[in-house]
Amino acid sequence: DRKRKGMRCGAKRTIRTRDVTIQPANQGTIIYEMENLGRRLILVQWDGGSSTYAFPDDIDISGATEDP
Repeated sequence: DRKRKGMRCGAKRTIRTRDVTIQPANQGTIIYEMENLGRRLILVQWDGGSSTYAFPDDIDISGATEDP
């Protein structure tokens, strides 16, 4: 689902994966959303260069889009 592609977002809490830790208030851009095992996941490209999946409750979506 690419309805929110390009929208800016920020981490509300720490998001940890085996490769990276995203701290609260880090900013990023939504790439796409998907359903997996009944859960909604959002792929975010963080401003620091990494990308991770996040749950909708883990991020604040600003509604603003990234400038082309």
